[in-house]
Amino acid sequence: MSQLLGAPYPYYFPEHNDTADLFPMELCNGITLEEATIDQLQYYMSNAKLTTLQIVMCYLQRQYQTDGYVDAVLQVNPDFMSIASTLDAERAAGNIRGPLHGIPFLVKDNIASKDKMETTAGSWALLGSIVPRDAHVVSMLRDAGAVLMGKATLSEWADMRSNNYSEGYSARGGQAWSAYNLTVNPGGSSSGSAIAVSANQIMFALGTETDGS
Repeated sequence: MSQLLGAPYPYYFPEHNDTADLFPMELCNGITLEEATIDQLQYYMSNAKLTTLQIVMCYLQRQYQTDGYVDAVLQVNPDFMSIASTLDAERAAGNIRGPLHGIPFLVKDNIASKDKMETTAGSWALLGSIVPRDAHVVSMLRDAGAVLMGKATLSEWADMRSNNYSEGYSARGGQAWSAYNLTVNPGGSSSGSAIAVSANQIMFALGTETDGS
Protein backbone atom coordinates (compact mmCIF):
# COMPACT_ATOMS: atom_id res chain seq x y z
CA MET A 1 0.00 0.00 0.00
CA SER A 2 1.33 3.42 -0.87
CA GLN A 3 2.26 5.69 2.01
CA LEU A 4 0.73 8.63 0.10
CA LEU A 5 -2.67 9.76 1.23
CA GLY A 6 -5.56 8.82 -1.02
CA ALA A 7 -8.88 10.58 -1.41
CA PRO A 8 -11.25 10.81 0.23
CA TYR A 9 -10.67 8.20 2.96
CA PRO A 10 -7.05 7.04 3.09
CA TYR A 11 -7.28 5.17 6.37
CA TYR A 12 -8.08 1.48 6.30
CA PHE A 13 -10.35 0.29 9.12
CA PRO A 14 -9.87 -3.48 9.46
CA GLU A 15 -12.62 -5.81 10.61
CA HIS A 16 -11.98 -7.63 13.88
CA ASN A 17 -13.39 -11.09 14.42
CA ASP A 18 -11.82 -11.20 17.87
CA THR A 19 -9.58 -9.05 20.07
CA ALA A 20 -6.31 -10.90 19.40
CA ASP A 21 -5.05 -8.24 17.02
CA LEU A 22 -6.55 -4.86 17.84
CA PHE A 23 -3.75 -2.91 16.17
CA PRO A 24 -2.89 -4.54 12.82
CA MET A 25 0.24 -2.99 11.36
CA GLU A 26 -0.04 -1.49 7.90
CA LEU A 27 2.34 -2.64 5.18
CA CYS A 28 5.33 -0.38 4.63
CA ASN A 29 5.35 0.42 0.93
CA GLY A 30 4.07 -3.08 0.27
CA ILE A 31 6.54 -4.72 2.69
CA THR A 32 5.64 -6.47 5.96
CA LEU A 33 7.49 -4.58 8.68
CA GLU A 34 5.74 -6.31 11.57
CA GLU A 35 8.12 -8.73 13.34
CA ALA A 36 10.78 -8.09 10.68
CA THR A 37 14.44 -8.66 11.49
CA ILE A 38 17.46 -6.43 10.95
CA ASP A 39 18.71 -8.80 8.26
CA GLN A 40 15.39 -8.56 6.45
CA LEU A 41 15.45 -4.76 6.53
CA GLN A 42 18.98 -4.78 5.15
CA TYR A 43 17.82 -7.08 2.33
CA TYR A 44 14.94 -4.73 1.49
CA MET A 45 17.21 -1.68 1.48
CA SER A 46 19.98 -3.42 -0.48
CA ASN A 47 17.47 -4.44 -3.14
CA ALA A 48 15.84 -0.99 -3.37
CA LYS A 49 12.53 -2.22 -1.97
CA LEU A 50 12.68 0.19 0.98
CA THR A 51 14.73 3.21 1.99
CA THR A 52 15.75 4.18 5.50
CA LEU A 53 13.46 7.21 5.28
CA GLN A 54 10.50 5.02 4.33
CA ILE A 55 11.26 2.64 7.20
CA VAL A 56 11.46 5.34 9.88
CA MET A 57 8.26 6.96 8.62
CA CYS A 58 6.46 3.61 8.83
CA TYR A 59 7.69 3.16 12.40
CA LEU A 60 6.53 6.68 13.22
CA GLN A 61 3.11 5.81 11.81
CA ARG A 62 3.07 2.73 14.04
CA GLN A 63 3.96 4.84 17.07
CA TYR A 64 1.06 7.19 16.31
CA GLN A 65 -1.23 4.17 15.96
CA THR A 66 -0.34 2.51 19.26
CA ASP A 67 1.48 4.82 21.65
CA GLY A 68 -1.67 6.40 23.05
CA TYR A 69 -2.37 2.96 24.53
CA VAL A 70 1.08 1.73 25.59
CA ASP A 71 2.99 4.98 26.21
CA ALA A 72 6.37 3.56 25.21
CA VAL A 73 7.92 6.50 23.36
CA LEU A 74 8.79 9.49 25.50
CA GLN A 75 10.34 11.70 22.80
CA VAL A 76 10.92 11.54 19.06
CA ASN A 77 14.24 12.76 17.70
CA PRO A 78 13.42 15.92 15.68
CA ASP A 79 16.33 15.13 13.33
CA PHE A 80 15.46 11.52 12.53
CA MET A 81 14.28 12.26 8.99
CA SER A 82 17.39 14.20 8.02
CA ILE A 83 19.58 11.46 9.53
CA ALA A 84 17.68 8.83 7.54
CA SER A 85 18.03 10.84 4.33
CA THR A 86 21.78 11.22 4.87
CA LEU A 87 22.16 7.47 5.37
CA ASP A 88 20.11 6.80 2.24
CA ALA A 89 22.46 9.09 0.30
CA GLU A 90 25.45 7.20 1.68
CA ARG A 91 23.94 3.88 0.59
CA ALA A 92 23.20 5.24 -2.89
CA ALA A 93 26.85 6.29 -3.15
CA GLY A 94 27.97 2.77 -2.23
CA ASN A 95 29.04 3.63 1.32
CA ILE A 96 27.42 1.10 3.66
CA ARG A 97 28.78 1.34 7.18
CA GLY A 98 27.76 -2.16 8.22
CA PRO A 99 24.78 -4.36 9.18
CA LEU A 100 23.13 -1.57 11.21
CA HIS A 101 23.25 1.02 8.41
CA GLY A 102 19.83 2.67 8.29
CA ILE A 103 18.30 0.65 11.13
CA PRO A 104 16.18 2.73 13.58
CA PHE A 105 16.40 2.32 17.35
CA LEU A 106 15.31 3.89 20.63
CA VAL A 107 17.21 4.34 23.89
CA LYS A 108 15.92 4.48 27.43
CA ASP A 109 15.65 8.04 28.69
CA ASN A 110 18.57 7.63 31.11
CA ILE A 111 21.03 7.00 28.24
CA ALA A 112 22.67 10.25 27.19
CA SER A 113 22.42 11.57 23.65
CA LYS A 114 24.13 14.82 22.64
CA ASP A 115 21.45 16.13 20.31
CA LYS A 116 18.17 18.05 20.43
CA MET A 117 16.54 15.51 22.74
CA GLU A 118 16.34 15.61 26.52
CA THR A 119 17.95 13.01 28.81
CA THR A 120 15.92 13.11 32.01
CA ALA A 121 15.48 9.59 33.45
CA GLY A 122 11.77 10.40 33.24
CA SER A 123 12.02 13.23 35.77
CA TRP A 124 10.96 16.84 35.39
CA ALA A 125 13.95 17.74 37.57
CA LEU A 126 16.37 17.10 34.69
CA LEU A 127 14.34 18.77 31.96
CA GLY A 128 16.61 21.23 30.16
CA SER A 129 19.84 19.67 31.39
CA ILE A 130 22.60 19.38 28.79
CA VAL A 131 24.67 16.20 28.63
CA PRO A 132 28.37 16.61 27.78
CA ARG A 133 28.46 13.87 25.14
CA ASP A 134 26.72 10.84 23.69
CA ALA A 135 26.82 7.74 25.84
CA HIS A 136 29.52 5.47 24.41
CA VAL A 137 26.99 2.94 23.13
CA VAL A 138 25.00 5.68 21.39
CA SER A 139 28.14 7.04 19.76
CA MET A 140 29.09 3.57 18.53
CA LEU A 141 25.63 2.95 17.11
CA ARG A 142 25.59 6.29 15.32
CA ASP A 143 28.99 5.49 13.80
CA ALA A 144 27.59 2.14 12.66
CA GLY A 145 24.82 3.94 10.79
CA ALA A 146 21.90 3.19 13.11
CA VAL A 147 19.21 5.89 13.35
CA LEU A 148 18.44 7.13 16.86
CA MET A 149 14.74 7.74 16.49
CA GLY A 150 13.90 8.77 20.04
CA LYS A 151 13.85 8.12 23.77
CA ALA A 152 11.78 5.42 25.50
CA THR A 153 9.78 5.78 28.69
CA LEU A 154 10.99 4.11 31.88
CA SER A 155 10.40 3.78 35.58
CA GLU A 156 11.52 7.18 36.87
CA TRP A 157 15.18 7.26 37.92
CA ALA A 158 15.39 3.64 36.72
CA ASP A 159 13.42 2.24 39.68
CA MET A 160 15.18 4.45 42.22
CA ARG A 161 12.43 7.00 42.78
CA SER A 162 10.60 5.11 45.52
CA ASN A 163 10.04 1.69 47.06
CA ASN A 164 6.32 2.04 46.49
CA TYR A 165 5.30 2.92 42.95
CA SER A 166 4.10 1.42 39.68
CA GLU A 167 6.68 -0.09 37.30
CA GLY A 168 6.87 1.86 34.06
CA TYR A 169 5.70 5.15 35.60
CA SER A 170 7.59 8.42 35.42
CA ALA A 171 6.50 11.99 35.99
CA ARG A 172 7.53 13.01 32.49
CA GLY A 173 6.37 9.90 30.64
CA GLY A 174 3.29 8.85 32.57
CA GLN A 175 2.33 5.20 32.99
CA ALA A 176 3.55 2.75 30.37
CA TRP A 177 1.44 -0.35 29.72
CA SER A 178 2.22 -3.88 28.61
CA ALA A 179 1.99 -4.38 24.85
CA TYR A 180 0.16 -7.67 25.46
CA ASN A 181 -2.15 -6.64 28.28
CA LEU A 182 -3.19 -3.00 28.37
CA THR A 183 -4.48 -3.31 31.94
CA VAL A 184 -1.15 -4.04 33.64
CA ASN A 185 2.20 -2.32 34.00
CA PRO A 186 5.04 -3.90 32.01
CA GLY A 187 7.42 -4.60 34.90
CA GLY A 188 11.02 -3.48 35.03
CA SER A 189 12.50 -0.02 34.65
CA SER A 190 13.36 -0.38 30.94
CA SER A 191 9.66 -0.74 30.23
CA GLY A 192 9.35 1.63 27.29
CA SER A 193 12.26 0.02 25.46
CA ALA A 194 10.71 -3.43 25.79
CA ILE A 195 7.19 -2.27 24.95
CA ALA A 196 8.29 -0.41 21.83
CA VAL A 197 9.93 -3.50 20.37
CA SER A 198 7.05 -5.76 21.43
CA ALA A 199 4.52 -3.42 19.81
CA ASN A 200 6.59 -3.16 16.61
CA GLN A 201 7.12 0.56 17.16
CA ILE A 202 10.86 0.21 16.48
CA MET A 203 13.37 -2.37 15.25
CA PHE A 204 15.46 -2.47 18.44
CA ALA A 205 15.88 -0.53 21.67
CA LEU A 206 18.37 -0.18 24.51
CA GLY A 207 17.62 -0.42 28.21
CA THR A 208 19.75 -0.39 31.36
CA GLU A 209 19.98 -2.65 34.41
CA THR A 210 19.84 -0.71 37.68
CA ASP A 211 17.27 -2.39 39.90
CA GLY A 212 15.32 -5.29 38.40
CA SER A 213 15.08 -3.96 34.84
